[in-house]
Amino acid sequence: TIKMLMGVLKARTGTVRYFEEPARRRATIQSKREIGYVSQQQHFYSWMNATSLGKFVGRLYPKWDPQEYKRLLKLFDIAPKQRAGTLSGGTRVKLALALALAPRPKLLLLDEPMAGLDAVAQREFLDLVQEQARLYGRTTFFSSHRIHEVERICDRIGMINQGKMLYEGTVAQLQQSVRQLSCSLSETACELPAGVKLVFEEERQGQRLRVVRHMDIQQSEPAVWDPAAFAGQALSELNLEDIFIAMVRDKTKLSSVQSNAGDVV
Repeated sequence: TIKMLMGVLKARTGTVRYFEEPARRRATIQSKREIGYVSQQQHFYSWMNATSLGKFVGRLYPKWDPQEYKRLLKLFDIAPKQRAGTLSGGTRVKLALALALAPRPKLLLLDEPMAGLDAVAQREFLDLVQEQARLYGRTTFFSSHRIHEVERICDRIGMINQGKMLYEGTVAQLQQSVRQLSCSLSETACELPAGVKLVFEEERQGQRLRVVRHMDIQQSEPAVWDPAAFAGQALSELNLEDIFIAMVRDKTKLSSVQSNAGDVV
């Protein structure tokens, strides 16, 4: 998806639009000047340091802000004169973000941006991205397998599995629309009410666990989860990571899945 947004790959179906214009096979120079991009792997000229990289990249962007770049280097504790080839993986990611933010782009694209960062650096990274989005009204699009990060900072999410979009919308609405039902295996399984779809089912420790989604729920209508409609089954809420796992699990491997430690496998 990100490669299509950057014009590296051409979409076989559908369209990509940004800044009110359709994206072409090769994004125009003008449109790329409005995009800040941080890839999963950073490639710098190893003999350049942060200062020389800033001068080199800055010539490509009319709106390059050298003072902002210096501020970001200081914020990230990046030595201006240290050669890029000697930087740690985490520092390279932070340098890439500084280079992406200094032109003050309208759109920021991040591909697995937290890879290689320790816990403290991850928090600093996410806090900065949030702060920048608030201050400048910047749209930030990022991919991540770290679901807790997504849940903490994202307004809208898309869940993609095997090239298909399973959900696109707000985090709050997804969490409101999904519940886990549990009941004893000795009880007869109750039919689901109208509008409720089974997402995932397994048997564990004498219990039948069912993750279900109400397809026509509204955030203002929690009454659709009236326990009376799910007789004999206990209702519980799920966090975003549990919902994601339930939605992408291989449905061909769900027969009597058990875990010795009581965890989902």
